[in-house]
Amino acid sequence: MALRDWFSRRTPLQAALDRGTRPGGDLAAELNRLEDYTVTSRADAEAICRVLERVKPGDSDGGLWTAFHSLVGLFQDVEGPECPAFDVLAEKGNGLLAGIVNEALDDPSRAEAGADDILFALKILALYGTEEGTDAVLRAARLPLRPDAYMWSVILHAYSPSHPELERVLEALGDPPPADFLAVSLLDCANVALREGAECRHPFDSEAGRRQLRSWLADGDEEHSSYAVSAAAALPFLDEPGRDELLAAALDHPSADVQLEAAWAAARLEDEDGIRRLSRCCLDVNLADRARRYLEELDRADAIPAEAEDAAFRARAEFAQWLAHPNELGRPPDEVEVVDHRELEWPPERERGPFWLVRYRVKDATGLKPDDVGVGLVGSMTFCLFTYKLEERPPEDCYAIHCYWEMTCHNLIEEADVADPAEYESLLQRCRIDGLGPARVETVVELSPELKYPQRLVGLGRATRHDRPGWVVVDGPRSRWYAADEMPAGTPDKLVVMVHVGRELLGFRDEPDRRRYLKEPEPARPPEEIDAAYEALLEKAGREPGQAERLFGSGSVLTSAFNDYAGALSATRSLPRAACVCLAYESILDAARRAESSQGGKAFDVFSPLGGTFDSYVDALIELGRRDEVPALVETFRPHWDHNLGRARLAAAAFRSGHDAIAEPLLLTLRTTLESWGRDEAVAQLAAIWKRQGRADEAHALFLDALKGLVAEARQASGSDRDDVEEWLREQRSRYLDLFPERGEAELERLGIPPTTRPGTP
Repeated sequence: MALRDWFSRRTPLQAALDRGTRPGGDLAAELNRLEDYTVTSRADAEAICRVLERVKPGDSDGGLWTAFHSLVGLFQDVEGPECPAFDVLAEKGNGLLAGIVNEALDDPSRAEAGADDILFALKILALYGTEEGTDAVLRAARLPLRPDAYMWSVILHAYSPSHPELERVLEALGDPPPADFLAVSLLDCANVALREGAECRHPFDSEAGRRQLRSWLADGDEEHSSYAVSAAAALPFLDEPGRDELLAAALDHPSADVQLEAAWAAARLEDEDGIRRLSRCCLDVNLADRARRYLEELDRADAIPAEAEDAAFRARAEFAQWLAHPNELGRPPDEVEVVDHRELEWPPERERGPFWLVRYRVKDATGLKPDDVGVGLVGSMTFCLFTYKLEERPPEDCYAIHCYWEMTCHNLIEEADVADPAEYESLLQRCRIDGLGPARVETVVELSPELKYPQRLVGLGRATRHDRPGWVVVDGPRSRWYAADEMPAGTPDKLVVMVHVGRELLGFRDEPDRRRYLKEPEPARPPEEIDAAYEALLEKAGREPGQAERLFGSGSVLTSAFNDYAGALSATRSLPRAACVCLAYESILDAARRAESSQGGKAFDVFSPLGGTFDSYVDALIELGRRDEVPALVETFRPHWDHNLGRARLAAAAFRSGHDAIAEPLLLTLRTTLESWGRDEAVAQLAAIWKRQGRADEAHALFLDALKGLVAEARQASGSDRDDVEEWLREQRSRYLDLFPERGEAELERLGIPPTTRPGTP
């Protein structure tokens, strides 16, 4: 906080609002810098309301969030309904917010342009539970405003059974119910409310509602199976006629999840066949956890089979349910098995309890990837550290890694990178390992006294032993060297100290044969197989809307297998790789255009396969001498990438291909809208363009301004933040010296821009 803010007694929020609303200020950036600020005072709430009168939905400077979004987000950062800020925001703030939303909804084109902001505001209005807030929600739903938006699920989720406006929402939006994802969101809202005892009519309890439920139950698209699950869950709350026909369809649905929900619905309707079906589901590890819960909810725990009570089976079922959560695998595993079970005294309490290591497998359905295999833990918690390759480690190391990780979650273990290895030389001097080559401590781990570890600090560094590469863990008499060839390929340094400390905490003393757990690399697929599999997916993506939604989303196999496909094309067609990169990319582009009618612009999103492989395509065009095609490519994506991340990608493509006239305006926009401008490569690109234009002095000043900003930022930062800024400074200095080699290091030193801001570091 600036000194004047102390004297004026302004809070950090009020100071940020003031700076952000001055001419040239960036309100979104100022508010985002507050991070975890909590709104508590009436004065803070009044200040939010004053600024709210001056911002509009959709007004964007190209950042991730608009000023409106960042400001309205403060409504959910209130300490609670008892604090002075709440009443101001609930009364005055909600009135202002509802008025802004209604004004935007008066103009359909304006509403569409600011739809993301309006939907976010509707979420806040729904949360505060006022009548005028719900009026705005209903008006937007009836338009409808972006009925396919996921945000409708969040908005309607706020209407819990205790919400004062729940019954009005369910009644107003039923008969006929809305369309698209808004309809699914309403269905889920009603199901939860009635399941928890709300006394109102289900909005789908009508002829039109049953027709929509029937449509979801008949939809064979796997991507929409969750809609059918929700449809089945609604059935106990419908009156006849037609309900039994829908229940029969749900029980015969190809999805086991839908069948399970239909069995619950039948049981809730006092059909004993539903109980029998739930009982059978208790023996399926992917359904057992929910089936058991449903039977207990129905007071029919007597129907749970004895086999389902087995502890190992319940561990498998619990892990399978955890994996299926949307935040994890998002689907049930194909296989799940216990690979180890033991009783352990788990820190910090050291109470003895049962633990299981459980391995899962998800079989590849694309023909382009190996099966997804991993190992997780059921015990103190249920969790899977997906990227740690536990499937290639002995059980003791798996327990050790989980133990260490949990202790860090409880703030009982802290890690730090070592800036000056000489500070920890004394740790190394106490290390007695024969054949150990030169080493230095690069990471230090501090353990809480609560863990009763023999010493407070443990060090880690890379080191050879008898010329074999590996790591040394410096831990007094427990110091040990770990061979790199006994760990899974790509093991990060940190995992070695996790193994070591975790084993010590759990009392594991015998060293396992780690090599026997390592698996051989997957054999390469024949090029013809890759070619056929990738093109089959492209055909589905262009033809089937459900497949298009998945294949053109982020994390798609079309992105991860792109290089393999280009290599396969090169092998099967005897063409240069760059030419095949272009063929591969243009095939995706063609499929995206065919899917555009169902996907809109989603297939062209910056996180889609087209975005993920964009740079490879540009590089290939340049290599093949097809630079003149880049401007048209930039124009193809410009409407879809109208944000800072997209502009930076397009500017870099234009810059690399020699189209300065296209790159410069994009870079100038980034200069004014990108909060991290000073550390970005875009600085070097704009400076290079200006230098080519004969504006070397301006280019020089631009670069120096960025470097000085980084120096100032580094000196104010601490911990890992300092490390990050130091790395940005190093990279930006290197770019400067590449562009201005004639000026050299000496000038930078003279201008107060050293290679590092850390004292005593060369």
